[in-house]
Amino acid sequence: MTQAPGESGETTAISASPLAFAPTSASAPASASAPASASAPAQQLTWGDRLRRHHRLSVVLVALIAVLLCGCQGGSSKSTLVEARIQRVVSGHTLEVTIPSADPARIQRIRLIGIDAPNIEQKPWGAEAKKFLQEQLDRQLPQGSTEKPSVQLELDLQQQDQYQRVLAYVWQGKLLLNQALVAQGYALSSSRLPNVHYEERLKRAQESARLSGLGLWNPQNPMRQTPEEFRGTL
Repeated sequence: MTQAPGESGETTAISASPLAFAPTSASAPASASAPASASAPAQQLTWGDRLRRHHRLSVVLVALIAVLLCGCQGGSSKSTLVEARIQRVVSGHTLEVTIPSADPARIQRIRLIGIDAPNIEQKPWGAEAKKFLQEQLDRQLPQGSTEKPSVQLELDLQQQDQYQRVLAYVWQGKLLLNQALVAQGYALSSSRLPNVHYEERLKRAQESARLSGLGLWNPQNPMRQTPEEFRGTL
């Protein structure tokens, strides 16, 4: 899978099996007239074949999440949320999760919508953003627990980016983690069409952090390049 620039080089297997969503079928019985030695060798997949297959599987997962989100909304004005279990915090704006209601064996990357956190290489802000997000997620667990924290995903109009990450607002109970990162000065508000559902909310959070001098707005040690500008230097 193509990796977004600036994300951690450490990778987790994105799928427990490359056929996580492939339908299974019973093998056809061998023809009685065909000798055993005539069986064709197993076809070897090229890297391009594997990449295309992974892309198809990612599209299926995004569609499945969208169905789960849209199928149960009823008359509520607030979107239905899909439960996800955190497997790894990749950066201040990227998570790896499993979706129990879709395929618990498959790990999917989630890109938090409407924010831009510093890259891990953008020191010290990238590591601080990742640490804040990890600590916030771990707060819901009892001390010493080995369980994985859970969150709820809310999608917007565009549901996947060019790196095959699911684009989502990530909720921890009533707390919108996208907003928390911006409000505490660990990320910038960065809404992009068509995903602007919480644009004003995120802008207000950023203004509050800026006026308070929090995190990357600290006047003693301000971040002098936006994450986007920094990525252009890599």
